[in-house]
This record gives sequence, structure tokens and C-alpha cells, in this order.
Amino acid sequence: MMDYKNVKIAPSATRENVLPGQENAGKRIEPENNPTLRIRYDDAAGQDIPDVMRPREGSKYRYIRTLGRGGMKVVLEVHDNDTMRNVAMALLPDISTRSKLELGQFLREARLTAGLEHPNIVPVHDIGMDSSGSPYFTMKLLRGRTLAVVLKKLAENDPEYMNSYKFDNLMRIFMRVCNAIDFAHSKGVLHLDLKPENVQIGDYGEVLVLDWGLARKITPNQGDVPKINTKTRVMKRLGTTANGESQINGTPGYMAPEQIRGAKNACSEQTDVYSLGAILYAMITFKNPIQNGEVEKMLQDTLDGNILRPSQRVKDREIPYGIEAVVIKAMNVNPADRYPSVRALRDEVMNYIDGYATEAENAGPVKKTLLYMRRHARGLVTGAVILLLTVLLAFFSWREAHRIISLWIPMLTVNFQKPGFPMDACSFRNEDFKELNQVWPLKHAEGLQPQPKQWLVFREPFQENVRVSFNMLYDRESMKMMEFALIPDASDGKELTAHSPMVICRLTGAPQGIAEVLELRNQAAPKILASAPLANLREKEISVTIEHENGYISLLVDRKNILKVPSFRLMGNGALLVAFRGEMPHARIRNLEISRLAPPENATALLAGDTLLEERMYEQAIRRYLLVDDNRPGSKLAETALQKAYLAAFKLNQPDLRNDFLLDIKKRLAARYPDFNMAHLLTADACAAWRNRNYVLALELMYKAFDYDPYTKVVQFILEMPHEPLPEEIQPILIKLIRRTRGLVSLDLSNYGLKSLHGLAGMPLISLNCSRNRLTSLRELEGMQLESLDCSYNRLSSIKETAKMPLRYFNCSNNPLRKSPARPKTKKK
Repeated sequence: MMDYKNVKIAPSATRENVLPGQENAGKRIEPENNPTLRIRYDDAAGQDIPDVMRPREGSKYRYIRTLGRGGMKVVLEVHDNDTMRNVAMALLPDISTRSKLELGQFLREARLTAGLEHPNIVPVHDIGMDSSGSPYFTMKLLRGRTLAVVLKKLAENDPEYMNSYKFDNLMRIFMRVCNAIDFAHSKGVLHLDLKPENVQIGDYGEVLVLDWGLARKITPNQGDVPKINTKTRVMKRLGTTANGESQINGTPGYMAPEQIRGAKNACSEQTDVYSLGAILYAMITFKNPIQNGEVEKMLQDTLDGNILRPSQRVKDREIPYGIEAVVIKAMNVNPADRYPSVRALRDEVMNYIDGYATEAENAGPVKKTLLYMRRHARGLVTGAVILLLTVLLAFFSWREAHRIISLWIPMLTVNFQKPGFPMDACSFRNEDFKELNQVWPLKHAEGLQPQPKQWLVFREPFQENVRVSFNMLYDRESMKMMEFALIPDASDGKELTAHSPMVICRLTGAPQGIAEVLELRNQAAPKILASAPLANLREKEISVTIEHENGYISLLVDRKNILKVPSFRLMGNGALLVAFRGEMPHARIRNLEISRLAPPENATALLAGDTLLEERMYEQAIRRYLLVDDNRPGSKLAETALQKAYLAAFKLNQPDLRNDFLLDIKKRLAARYPDFNMAHLLTADACAAWRNRNYVLALELMYKAFDYDPYTKVVQFILEMPHEPLPEEIQPILIKLIRRTRGLVSLDLSNYGLKSLHGLAGMPLISLNCSRNRLTSLRELEGMQLESLDCSYNRLSSIKETAKMPLRYFNCSNNPLRKSPARPKTKKK
């Protein structure tokens, strides 16, 4: 390893990266007189250091130059003699003076960053310790400049930067930063030090989020937005709150109020939302959100929300109100009043870029119509058309002012206390969803009475964005369980069974019960997506609402939002079956309403095609989608229409017509959308080939999809299709692609005819279904930390590999097992 004794450390005067007036922004604020435990290098080589960081023999890295330093580490450019490339090395110097806490923090940053594999997060290559005992980790060497440098140049009206970083370009950079943080949050990681200096912009447009030194995992108590004490004052001794609970780490002007208060577990996803709002503030004003001054005053201004609106900070440029409103909402002092997630913040900025009103600005009909005219300026080619729209604007503004608009349009409204409900609109089924020749008792004076261990299923499917509301009379003390299921309608006409994929909203217990949202897929154990306590239920009557809206599932009880599960995608053709059941003596359902979501403005152009697609009129739907592209070429809406048309084309039965459409759509995408992710089309092609049992072609297309997008979900789509035994030569190739898929922790390999699980060893799986295969051994699973395993219906003679697994669900039935010492008790399915 290289010797760093003669390496000269560049002074921390890399102040070119600091925005004007941000001399204090790079400081880390820590408690004074913090005692540390000094360790020698001999200690560092002892048992407290993980094996991965022990010194290695040989010279792996050659020093080139010092790039800078930040916090407790120095960053070098070095040459990797093994891979023959230059990389960046983060090094913890002066190891003899470092505490165990600092050493642990350095290693934690390295490992946490290494675990976040995303195109907008800097990748970590190696972690180790040099010959002098200094720990290090290497990363991708970044060529370019930080966002802070870009904003500083823009503030100086640098012509080159003004031309390269126009407003729309800056907003797209911001959305990529949001993508990185949204991904980190999905992995349970908060950044907690977001600022322009920690955003790197590459020479070729790459955007990477750096410096995860303050990042930490979200603890279970951090799921809820913390309560805020708005009277907190900053103490003169920086680093503590009034009660001295914790230290303060962050950057003044970009750290959220709850970080300054320092209460334990006060930080949440909304903390990073605040910092992103501050970055957005800087990107539209070229100034820091809080004017420079004494650090204590800057922190107090943050606590008090004493921040000038962007339009008040900049007098020589117009700040769009729509984006200013987004900044103000994101930087709200109260976390509960900010955006609920980074994705919601990103979508607001995306709406603005696409020419739509943001929710934060509460735009009226006049503003929305003006935005519509701006979006379609190319189509308004004559003054007569513009004049006509102006006249119509007055009319529609008047009409909208006198019309009550409901986002949810009722599709079915039933009052069970009155006669007239057609019971044949429902089917009544047992626990296995087998249809019964009976109906639930219906007493018009009281309502519909659920029967034990029976489901009521509406025969007709509803639109995917659906809301179900009902009122129920019940005895709170005897309430056992109420379940409501949303079941994707199978386009292949498969019979509904207990193993059909579905999501269930469940209410259990009395009087202080539990609300849960569970996911069921195939025969795997149910997966709990979210849960929350049920408190203060009304005595005799409750109202329950379940919503599935654009990937979010919400559960409301007595109009109070109990649970919200984000980013959940129901499989199927877009239509849902609605079902419910109850284990509650004396309960009566009084009324029920099922509604669909009214399409937003930007989706109305797709409505005709979507409607035809639901009716399985595929050719007509495709032509409608292509018409959208003809009318709005190059728009995001047209790109979406072409994706829908491509997927619809695979459902055509006429091969010649199908191929003509597919070729036309590919030509349109290639000509008008150079940035289109071709992995989407390759995924659709692969699924179609797999469905037709052309496995060789499907695998070739899957490999191409990975070439276009390393994060493609093509494998997940293939695994969600119906399973059947695969040719033996196909099985190992599929396993290789599974291993190549990033972020895969749950796997269903049932009924593929597998003889071996070779290739799965070492995968970070927590759930595996390998049932109904021809497996004779589970040795590839040894060492896995599986929580759910179904290996039933195989040829296993031993399950010793499961002995140390933390299994919660385990099914090994129908195997010729030899008698062996019993494994620890688990909950068998």
C-alpha cells in the first residue's frame, strides 16, 4: 500500500465552491469540549477493526494529487494499479489521534454509501486500510464541478455558465438530485447534509450526490413526522438544544429546524425535503436561503422561519410564482406541512416544467387556462384561435366558479337500508374464493349483514384508481376483523382463487385495534406493507374509506387518515375487483359507494385510448394513442401515449397488424425522443416473447434491457408472469439475470422445474418461494437471512441449511425429509 506521510494536504480553502456570502455554510457544528478516546495504530489493527479494513500487502494505489478536504477526511486522486484507472480516495489521516467514534463514523459512511447503488449517487469501489493504519474508501473519480460553483458563476453572470445552465436545465438537475434522495429514502437512509457543495455535475451531464458522512438509517420511531416545539431557542454554546439532548450537525441555511433542535429521532424524510427546498431556493435565486451572518443568528432564523421569499431576494429577475410556492412549502418550519415525500416534491417541479400548475400555488381556472395556452402555443397559429380561446376563457372561468368539482366520480352508490339493490351484481364466496349458492342477509331497516368466513365480491371490475367508502353499524366490543380487498382483474380470464395477487386493508381488534395493509402474491406468505394502531373508535357506527390512487393506497377511518402506502403497483390490466368480508357479530353495512378518479388535465388526451383499451378494443386504442403523438409531437404526454400504444399492440391477435404498429411506434420514438429509455420497450418485447414460450429471444431481449438500463425491472416483470416448468438450458441463464437485478430481496421461483438453486448463493434475499420444483438440496441458501421460505413440493431429504435462518414463515411440506434434529420453531404457513 502507498505511504501518505509525504502527501501534502491542500488547505480547506476550496472556497470557490462556496456561494457568495456562505463563508459559514461549510462548517460542521459539534459540541464543545467533546472528550474522545485516543487510540494508537496498534489498537486500530486490533479486534475493533473489521476484517475488511485490515492492511493489505502490496502497492495497490499510487498517489497523484490532493483534491481537497471536508469534515474529518481528506480526498485524494490516486491510481488503482489493479484496474489501471484513476479513482478518488477518501482518507482518514492522523489515525493515531482519532477516536474510535470517528473511525466508526468513517467506516459507517463508506458502507452506507456503498449500499446505495443509484445512477445519481457516487459509487464506492473499495474499503480498506493503508500501511500506516489510515482507513480509506475509494470512489468514482468525478470530473466536473459542484452545483455551488455553478451557482456562484451564475450569480456573477458568467456568459458560458448562463448559456449552459438555463432555468430548465437547473430544474432537471434538481430532479435528478431528488431521484437520488428518493432512492435513499426507499432504502431507509436519510442524507441530512444536502447542500450545493454536495451535488457534483459532470462534464457530460452526470449529476451525483456526495458526502454521506452525516447520513443515518431511519429508525422505527422516525416513520412519523415529529411534533415541533416552535419556542426552541439556540443556546450560545452551539451544538445543544435547551435541554442538551444532542449535538447539531449540518450546514446553516440548509439544515432543517428539527436538526437544530437536535431532539433524538427528530429527523425524518421531511428533513431532507427541507434541505432540497433550500437547494431549490439557491438554484432560482443564486443565493443562499438565509443571508450570511453570525452562525447563531442564522440558526435562529431557520427556527423562526425568518426567510425572505425568493422573489424578494432577487429584484433583477422574475422568479416564477409556481416554483416559488414549491420552495415555500418545502421549507415550512413544521415538517407536517412540507411535502410528504421527496417524490412528491420532485413531481411538483416536474409539473411546472411540463407547463402545469403546481399544487402549492393553488392555481385557479384562469391561470390553468393560460398555462394550457402556453403548453400548446405551436397549435395556436392564428390570432383568431387565440381570440376564441380568450373569449372561451371568460365563459369557462364563470362556469368553473359555479360548478362543484369532485375529483372522485361515483360509479356505484348503494343504500342497503332501502330496497332495490340487485344482489346478482355480487358473488358470495368462501375463504378460498369459491362461489357459494347463497347471499348475505339484507334487512332494509338495518342493512347488509356480513357472514363469517365469506367474501362479497362485486362481479364488474372498476378502474385502477378507485375509492371505496362505507358506513357500518357494529358492536365495538365484539369486533374481530374487517378485511377489504383490491384484486387485479386477470386479463387472461383466470379464475379468482385465494392465491390470486391482491392487496388487503384489514381492521382488527377492539376497542384498541390494529389497521394493516397486506400484499398477497401467488402462494407466498402475506407481506405487511404498513400497520398502525386504531384508537378512539366510535361506539356504534364507523365509516371506512380505502383509496388506490396513482400507486398510493390509503386507509381512512372516520375520515382520519390511518395509513398511506406509497409506490405500490398492483399487477393486472388496470382494472380492479372489489371484495370485502367481516368477522363481526351483529355488524350491518348501511351504505356503500365506489368511485373512480376523474382524470387530471394532462391525462384527458389519453382518456379515449384508455377507455378503448379497457374495452379490449386494442386496434382502436392504438390509433387514438398515435393521434396524441400526431397532435403533440415531442411532448411528454405523447411519449406516454406511445408507450401505451406499444404495450397495447402486443395484445393484437393479427400478427401482420401487430408488427406494423410496433415498427411504426419504434420509428416515432427513435425520431422524436432521443432520451427515451429503450429498456421499457425491450421489457415489453421480452414479456411478449416469454408469454409465447420463445425463451431464447426473451433472454436476449432481457440482456439488451440491462445494457440500456442497469436498473431495469425486466426480471421482476418476467417473474410476475404465470410460472411453468422451463427448459433446463434456460434455467441457469434466468438465474444469472436474477442475480444481475439490483435491489431484489424477494424472489418467487415456484414451478419452474428447477433442479438446483445454483447462482443464488450470497444474494441478500429475505423472502424466497422455491416450491413445486425438483430441488434435492438447499445448500445454496446456507447463510442467507431469510424471513420467509416456501420449499414445499420438492425432493428435499434435508433442510439443515435453514437452521440459522430468522424465519417467520416456513413451509417444507411434501418433501421426503429424513428425521433430523428439529429446527427452531417458526410460524408455519
